[in-house]
Amino acid sequence: RPEWHDEDSENDMTAAFGVVEALRSIRADLNVPPGRTIPATIVPAEEASHLRGVESLISNLARADITFGTPNSRPPKAWPAHTASAEVFVPVEGLLDVSAALARTRKDLESAQKDLARTRGKLANEGFVQRAPAEIIEKERGIETELSGLSATLENRIALLESLA
Repeated sequence: RPEWHDEDSENDMTAAFGVVEALRSIRADLNVPPGRTIPATIVPAEEASHLRGVESLISNLARADITFGTPNSRPPKAWPAHTASAEVFVPVEGLLDVSAALARTRKDLESAQKDLARTRGKLANEGFVQRAPAEIIEKERGIETELSGLSATLENRIALLESLA
């Protein structure tokens, strides 16, 4: 029913769910067990100051101990995430062994780059391109795109981990 539609409440919930999704993504990136509560700092955009009103919802859904910050209050050594309505930071101390994560990510990047080089080698081989069925060529191009994206993601993660070391 149209009279039940409350656009402000809908926007509040959309913003809250965006923050919850960001916190869950950080939790996954840091391999934090689902039952463990994580500390989090939320820096709402000016137009999203209403996030304070849904703090308990965010806290419960994301299993996070939330504090609200200002644009200049980024906690040191924190894993960041950005949403349309806020910046979210989770301090990594006690949650992540940065040196181990850095080593693991570098190893993953090396593997992805080897696979990417192999795939690009196939696609650069005129004999392969001429003889292989079109669906195989498309599959290899898809793999190339996927591996290229993965390499870029891993490079960004390495840069972030190095900044946290």
